[in-house]
Amino acid sequence: MSKYPISIVCFFLSFNLFASQNDNEVNSITYNGPITPEVYLQFKSVVEKYPNLKQIVINSFGGDPASGMAIGKLISSKNLILKVDNVCFSACANYIFIAAKNKIISRNAVIFFHGVFQQESFFEAIKSTKIGQQKNEY
Repeated sequence: MSKYPISIVCFFLSFNLFASQNDNEVNSITYNGPITPEVYLQFKSVVEKYPNLKQIVINSFGGDPASGMAIGKLISSKNLILKVDNVCFSACANYIFIAAKNKIISRNAVIFFHGVFQQESFFEAIKSTKIGQQKNEY
């Protein structure tokens, strides 16, 4: 048995375990990539497989809002720590970051929130911009 915390590093759409360690020793996973329905299913599987998981390290430019909400709900229900290493934009920030009860933001990391289309006055705000005035589609 190792005395040191074991981490799983995740790239793109897969969660890869880089050490053949006891499942009870894995306490941190890292995910780098978009937020998609497939990522939610993989994420859920990893969280269920590693009962002593304590922390998720994430770097994402965002993606699917519904998947972000589902991942956020899972993180919140398991009381996992969320650490942003570099970037957490859009669905990552709006749904996953917000849902985590305990957060760590690395030095120089960027978290970017934005409004959603259901937001009150969203279309009026778009119309008031130069782009919205040029595109009379809203």
